[in-house]
Amino acid sequence: MIINFLPYNNEIYRKLIHSTSALIPLLYIFINFKVFICIIALALIITLCINLNYTKYLSKIYIFKKIFGHVLRPYEINHLWGSSYMLIGFFFITLLFNKYIAIPAMLITSISDSLAAVFGMKYGQIKVINNKTLEGLLAFIISAYIILFLFLNNYPILLLYFISIIAGLIELFTPTKFDNISIPIGIAVILYIISLQI
Repeated sequence: MIINFLPYNNEIYRKLIHSTSALIPLLYIFINFKVFICIIALALIITLCINLNYTKYLSKIYIFKKIFGHVLRPYEINHLWGSSYMLIGFFFITLLFNKYIAIPAMLITSISDSLAAVFGMKYGQIKVINNKTLEGLLAFIISAYIILFLFLNNYPILLLYFISIIAGLIELFTPTKFDNISIPIGIAVILYIISLQI
């Protein structure tokens, strides 16, 4: 049986790195689409090049092993990394949706997913599904609501709660390996559908 998670300290370190991806959507606030899509595309290409060449070549180089060796989960060794999935998701939602949808979707992926994992590992007692916990789910929903409120405060409060809960359920029911792509795309689609009704 493959263990999907790293030792606790390594997982915390991984999530700290993951949370820094919030800088990507924050950058989008200040620049236009054409510049941002070029940055995202470049970041995706670089990440995929490192990802696809890591096991065979780059893992033998000290600096790459030092940076990535302690944060890769077992199932990522010969497959796409969580960061690769995340940047693929970020690229597509940037391409398909306006920035007022893409930015909160990306922030929730970066921040809420990290908080869910940290709270789940630290305080999680009630296992739900996919080895995730109720405590982690609540951390995700609350943080997602705060992000949505900050960026979409023209939406009714109850609607923001509803979106946060749906986002939390997307994270919960998606296997850990794929939640970095399902969360941004899922939230962006929901926000787009709702924006058509408002």
